[in-house]
Amino acid sequence: MSKISAKIREMFADNSGVVTVEAAIVLPFLSIVGIGVADCSYMLLQNHKMEQSLVSAANFMALSTDPQRFEIQAKQIAISGTTDLLSEPLIENLSTANVSISYVLVPNTNGKYRGGDFIRVVNIKTSLPYEGFGFIKSIMRGGVTLNAQYQQRMTGTVT
Repeated sequence: MSKISAKIREMFADNSGVVTVEAAIVLPFLSIVGIGVADCSYMLLQNHKMEQSLVSAANFMALSTDPQRFEIQAKQIAISGTTDLLSEPLIENLSTANVSISYVLVPNTNGKYRGGDFIRVVNIKTSLPYEGFGFIKSIMRGGVTLNAQYQQRMTGTVT
């Protein structure tokens, strides 16, 4: 009986292989967390690119004297950062069809803002389903849609 108890004590005193067992338990969890963090970071980067390109497009429109004439160029700026129609989009699958431009007249009844009775504002929006690495899409059943919008007061036109 003492041989069996000695063998059991020897088995529990042996630490070889402990690191392998711990790694087998922890590494899958850390891998999943790492992929999730990378996918979230990529999603935030794409959203930031969308927002900043809309700011550039709205600034382009706000300074123009005839904004409807330059809508195609503004949409191109919103997807690629440049007016060149042959340039690649900043975000894969983003096209001018995803960008909408509208104009709003904001009442200036109390004269709070410099200008006439109405202040003209350009509103640029875009929306795109997020593809990414697929991790977020698998967690959020049905996926995530990135939306961005920017408004800019128009200074190039007289209302």
